[in-house]
Amino acid sequence: MDTLYIDGKSPEKLLLIILIYTAIFLVGLAILHRFEKDNFEQKFPYIFYVVFSTIILVGLVVRLTYAYSPLVHPDVTTFFIPWTESLINNPLSDFYFLNGDPSNINRLHDYTPLYMYVLSFIGFLSKTFDVSELGMLFLQRLPAIICDVFATIFIFKIAKLVTKKSFYAMAISAFYFLCPAVILNSAMWGQVDGITSMIFIIAFYYMLKEKDLIAIFVCMIGMCFKIQFIFLAPAIGMYYVFRWIKHNETFIPSMMGFLYGAIFFLIINIPFTYKIILSGNILFPFEIYFNQVSNYSYYTLNAFNVWGILNLNFAELPNTILFGMFNFLSIAVPCAFTAYYLYKKPSVWSVPLMAAFVITTVFVFSFKMHERYMFGAIIALIILLVRKFDWHLFATTIMCIITVFMNTGLLMIIAHKSFDYTDNRMVIGGWLGLISFLLLFSYILRLLYADDKIELIEETQNEFTEEIQSELAEEAPTELDEDSQVETVNFISNNWF
Repeated sequence: MDTLYIDGKSPEKLLLIILIYTAIFLVGLAILHRFEKDNFEQKFPYIFYVVFSTIILVGLVVRLTYAYSPLVHPDVTTFFIPWTESLINNPLSDFYFLNGDPSNINRLHDYTPLYMYVLSFIGFLSKTFDVSELGMLFLQRLPAIICDVFATIFIFKIAKLVTKKSFYAMAISAFYFLCPAVILNSAMWGQVDGITSMIFIIAFYYMLKEKDLIAIFVCMIGMCFKIQFIFLAPAIGMYYVFRWIKHNETFIPSMMGFLYGAIFFLIINIPFTYKIILSGNILFPFEIYFNQVSNYSYYTLNAFNVWGILNLNFAELPNTILFGMFNFLSIAVPCAFTAYYLYKKPSVWSVPLMAAFVITTVFVFSFKMHERYMFGAIIALIILLVRKFDWHLFATTIMCIITVFMNTGLLMIIAHKSFDYTDNRMVIGGWLGLISFLLLFSYILRLLYADDKIELIEETQNEFTEEIQSELAEEAPTELDEDSQVETVNFISNNWF
């Protein structure tokens, strides 16, 4: 099951095929987007549906092809498949402890109960249809692939809602669906990052529509899937704090969403944890989530960050107050900056930007980071491209995609389990992660300061234009027609500023 080659071909070539195929489609979409300026969609109303359906179909074929392959990371064969078999053969309530003793916690079973329901369903399907080992691998990857499709649809809905341009919406959603890092994560690795990404995209869609109850409830579901969703909490939380201050009526729906989420958390946890709770460990449902981080006391776990640059991959982390304080600050500082940014710019679009910032900053500077923990930044940055295409933002997004793709791809294909302590790829990869952070941080500073000046000038111009229009209307309402007034205002405004 640890096969590294498919049909005698090097798996690196398979990844190269993904890159080439993605580039071809993005070029094609750019051409189609150019035609949209000439009312291409109105002239040929059916071509849009044909192209978008083709993108989804081809993207699915590529994913399903890789999903039904023996190329697999040990995470799947060491954890996911054994967990699935355990769920098939034992009661749910026995999953988190050993030998029938609720006080003897099984530390290898450290994923959240919500994903265990997914694995239980996979186990049910595998047992019902008596699937092969290869079929089991396919089923393990299938949930993430399905979530990729739904995430793509909601990105399209967001883009169409904001821009009203179908082809641009299609291009942005295809940018996600054809992204090599996304394909690698879901279709080849079979990880759950695509699931939590879909949840965030859906939550943001409802945030845009100001449906606070649904948005917060969906975010709570994301927290139930994986603790890493908490990286999004500072941006989402601070946005709603400032929203409550400005609009008091939004507080109750938001709290109702939080309450429904808490009830959902209890409902999904009780079947798995009630025996352990009755044995006296009443906090165990929360321990499941936070033990995912505390179980790994290393500088970095294959993550391309500053500790990779220093060749400290899987180096034991000293258990001292100094290191604990540094790790706390590496999380607290970006959270504090997030609060400051949202105070300055309390827009819903600040949420994905600050989410990407927190994820990237914590990934690059904090301890105990895994190779995939920067994945969420890609989704947040792609969402930002929906609002307005910006070359600085686009370059940052591409850099993050390269970092995540190389980090997970090299690990899965070449190192397979972990990079060597002195592997030069960790040093090079660490610089990729650091450059991604610097690009993103410089973009944020540009928005925070440089763009503020531009907005101030634009606001002043608008105020001045309104004053001139008002004066013209009062002083010479009969001497100038409307077109002449507009021309006069534009002339004065352009020459004044």
